[in-house]
Amino acid sequence: MAEKLKLHDTHFCTKAILMIQNGNNQFSPPWQLSGEGLLLYYKFSPQFMEEKAFLPSQFMKSHYSSLGIIMLVNYYKSPVGAYRELLIAPGKFDLSGRRKYFVSKNYVDNRDAMKFGRKHWAMPKEYATFEWKSENDIHTVNVYDEKSTFFTMDFRCGSYSVPVSTSMFPIEVYQELNEAKLHFSPHGKGLGRTVRVIDGNTDTHKFPNVFSFKPKLSLYINPFSITFPAGRVK
Repeated sequence: MAEKLKLHDTHFCTKAILMIQNGNNQFSPPWQLSGEGLLLYYKFSPQFMEEKAFLPSQFMKSHYSSLGIIMLVNYYKSPVGAYRELLIAPGKFDLSGRRKYFVSKNYVDNRDAMKFGRKHWAMPKEYATFEWKSENDIHTVNVYDEKSTFFTMDFRCGSYSVPVSTSMFPIEVYQELNEAKLHFSPHGKGLGRTVRVIDGNTDTHKFPNVFSFKPKLSLYINPFSITFPAGRVK
């Protein structure tokens, strides 16, 4: 009888370990995602980069390009379910032998997306709540935490769409978070339309005020699909 109980306990433990491993593997890269999103390219000033972009000091000591990106994304599908995201990569930095984007601020409204984004890609994801309303090609987005709204944007989409892809607009990223230093290059495609930013505002303690700059290029991409490969150490 004791031997049967021992075998049963061993089987139960093995099954539990496999379930845990399978659960963890469920959210391992690569991730396949799809949705709609806004992509804004800005040329930021040296003062903005040094004082307002939330950049670690070692990045400002490197050679860099101040052509940065704002991304505002509504993911319909992902391994962790639907979620929304706001991020800024204020420029490209040469800390790894090649200039790559560094994301300095990043918010999502899905706690699993936050957890695994930090784990798999060293992204500085923080949790926030999003409101995204669309009517007649005009989109209104509000992002807020438990205290207040810290980011608002209204934008209007153009009428005509053209195919776009990361082969046209490459996104090579280098991230540092805690002890992790990772490289990755998402790749995807979609249908892009021109965008006009109507209005916007930020709480500069939580996200840089980019609205004093005029975008060099603005794209609304809907639909899109994108793949995030595993982060590489080197």
